[in-house]
Amino acid sequence: MQVGSAMASSGGGGPYSNLEDSNTVGEGKDFTQKQKQNIIEENMKNNGGEVKSDMSGKELVKPEKSQKGIPPSQDEWQIDHIIPKDKGGSNSYILNSIKKRNV
Repeated sequence: MQVGSAMASSGGGGPYSNLEDSNTVGEGKDFTQKQKQNIIEENMKNNGGEVKSDMSGKELVKPEKSQKGIPPSQDEWQIDHIIPKDKGGSNSYILNSIKKRNV
């Protein structure tokens, strides 16, 4: 049984477990652009139009394209696997959260 399936059947899950996974979900996979868009939209819907960290509730900003010599904002959002991909995590909606960038 996959980790995501185990969490779902035990009643667990992340803040986006209400979103429906596609048949492309699997261990070790990255989130698709469509999944990322759905996660951000759901976060904004739940936070009055703002993107906020699922961990701290802090308002976050949209990531900008990296530029040489300019460090990114620590307040940029990123979508993270709750369970790392190399430890069996998947790209399921159950297993992700939005958090501020690690710098």
